[in-house]
Amino acid sequence: MSVQQAAKRIHYPFFLLIAAAVLVVIALILAPIVDGQDDRWKAGNVLLTGMPFILCFVAVVLSFIFLIVAVALNFNGKINARLHRRVELIIIGGILLGVVGMFQSWAIEGYQIGFHLLLVCFIAFNIWGHITPKSERASQQH
Repeated sequence: MSVQQAAKRIHYPFFLLIAAAVLVVIALILAPIVDGQDDRWKAGNVLLTGMPFILCFVAVVLSFIFLIVAVALNFNGKINARLHRRVELIIIGGILLGVVGMFQSWAIEGYQIGFHLLLVCFIAFNIWGHITPKSERASQQH
């Protein structure tokens, strides 16, 4: 491997996925222990009672951080600025449609579809917002 290839090699933060997996395993071990306690103990130890949920939540957040970093490492500086803006506008349009679908009052299907559209577009917007498009000068040279 040449020096240039080594410099271009992408280093993914796999430790985030490993930490997420460890947290899920700990949560799976703790869940039956917490569930086996009586209600009075659970009421007195609220933080411990919620620990399996908290650990799983942190694992999901760590996995999402890994996804954002991986996408950014692969696509930063490689997408045309016009295309980047168009995709961003499509995602924003999806968010607006999702909100309208959730707040309309005549069909439950509109609420269900609107919720899922809003969720997907919100996640896409968070990921897409971490991608930097090619500069105008670099786009004109290629």
